[in-house]
Amino acid sequence: CHKLTENDSFMVLATDGLWDDLTPTQVVDIVGRHYNVLRGEAKRPAELEDNAATDLIINALQSTCRESNPAKRQEYAAALLKLPAQVRRRYYDDITVVVVFFD
Repeated sequence: CHKLTENDSFMVLATDGLWDDLTPTQVVDIVGRHYNVLRGEAKRPAELEDNAATDLIINALQSTCRESNPAKRQEYAAALLKLPAQVRRRYYDDITVVVVFFD
């Protein structure tokens, strides 16, 4: 159990679908970039989604693609997100993410 301290900047609550595809370090890196943009400490990179939780889900889906080309990985994730609910489960685990930023 982790007790929150004044040094904590954010908390990520997510189902195993996220943690199966991304490491804790990857999650912290992605959310940390959002945190820095929100605090005005960095400019928003073009590839950064508007929402940290959405960004994590897309990164997790892209990580399941064997293609190394970033554009192909984006197409792959977009195709997965368009699958009907009854078919989607065959291709990836459900992923639910909540990101809470502390100020």
